[in-house]
Amino acid sequence: MGGQQVIFTILQFAAGPPVKYTYSSTATALSKTAPAPTTSTAYESLGAGGVWQAKGITDTDGGMGGATMNVVNVSTLADSALTTTGGGVYHIPRITRRF
Repeated sequence: MGGQQVIFTILQFAAGPPVKYTYSSTATALSKTAPAPTTSTAYESLGAGGVWQAKGITDTDGGMGGATMNVVNVSTLADSALTTTGGGVYHIPRITRRF
């Protein structure tokens, strides 16, 4: 993979009881200073150098529900929403766990 080298970090914080989770993340070029983490976001690998981002996470049960799913351009760190075949923005469903 050419271009800049980037490090992605995901912070998952748990507090409680009852335990509730929050996410924050950063995407930083190795040549730059890391910015403050962006709340309610997380990055995940797509393999082969690709990355997707959950943006706007509202789930507090440990999942990434409520977020839009975005593809991230690793060279520019710009994100664009994944869309359904009908053109709507894809949202990750929120799943509530019952104990």
